[in-house]
Formats: sequence, C-alpha cells, structure tokens
Amino acid sequence: MAQYKNPQYPLRIRQEIIDKMKFIAHESSRSANKEIEQACIAYITRYEDKFGEISEEDLEKFFDKLC
Repeated sequence: MAQYKNPQYPLRIRQEIIDKMKFIAHESSRSANKEIEQACIAYITRYEDKFGEISEEDLEKFFDKLC
C-alpha cells in the first residue's frame, strides 16, 4: 500500500481533458490537481454506492495478489 500520505501518480491524459479539468478547477477555485482528486473521489463514491465499500481488507488482498 501507499507509503506516503500523498504519493505522486503520473497520469497520461489527452490534452483536451487536462484543459477542461483546468477550466473546471478555475471555476471551482481549486488547483487542477485538487479538481482531479475530487473527480476521483466522486467516481469512487459512485462505485461504492453501487457495489459496496472497498475495505482495507479488500485493498490488502488486491495488493497481495499483485506481488
């Protein structure tokens, strides 16, 4: 699992998407990074509403399989 409080994760995203996120971020008085984080949180919330909460145990099992 994550070793750092806020680890960096480089994303490869089309320029048009980044530009639109920057626009939305400006309208929300956020940085583009925080806007992307908020979008991820909203996506995770929708997923968990549909399929149930992703627990720490679920994450541990998932990451154990990767190793």
